[in-house]
Amino acid sequence: MYRKLLATASILIALLSISAQIASYAVTRQVVDYVSSGLWGGALMIAAATLILLDKPGKDLWILMLTCLSIASGIIMLAIYSWNLNRFFKVYTTWEICEFYAPGLLIDPDSCKSLVTLHGLMIALGICAIILNSAILISTCRRPINTSKPKYFYKSDPLTPKTRSTLI
Repeated sequence: MYRKLLATASILIALLSISAQIASYAVTRQVVDYVSSGLWGGALMIAAATLILLDKPGKDLWILMLTCLSIASGIIMLAIYSWNLNRFFKVYTTWEICEFYAPGLLIDPDSCKSLVTLHGLMIALGICAIILNSAILISTCRRPINTSKPKYFYKSDPLTPKTRSTLI
C-alpha cells in the first residue's frame, strides 16, 4: 500500500515535470537545455511507478533499475536548472529587470520571467523526484525478493535423505 501511494505521487511529479519541460520549450520557442531531463526523467518515473502499480512478481530488479535512473534524472534536473538560473539569469527581487544572458537566445522580458518560474519549478520537481524515488528504492529493497516460492514436499520416512520430491 505504501509503495503504491509513492508510485502514484511519482506519476504526478513525472507528469508535472514533462508538462513544465514542454512549457519551457513553448515559452522560449527554442531549446533552452539540450538534456531535456524533464522529459526522459518523467518517462523513467512513469515506467517505474507503472511496474509498482501492476505489482507483478519478479519485476523488482526492473523497478530498482528504473528507480535508480529516476533518482539520477532528479539530480540532473536539480543541477542543470540550478546552473541555468545561476549562469543565464540575472533576476532582481522586484522583477522589473530580467535579463537573459545566453548567446544566441533572444527572449523578451515577459517570457524571461515565465522561464525563471519554470526553471524554479523544475528545481522543486527535481528535489521531489529525488525524495520520492529514494523512498521507493528503500521500500523496494526492504521487500522480500521472491514471494512466490514453489512448495516442495519431503518423503515421510525419517531415514531417507532429505531430497526434494514433488511426487508426494
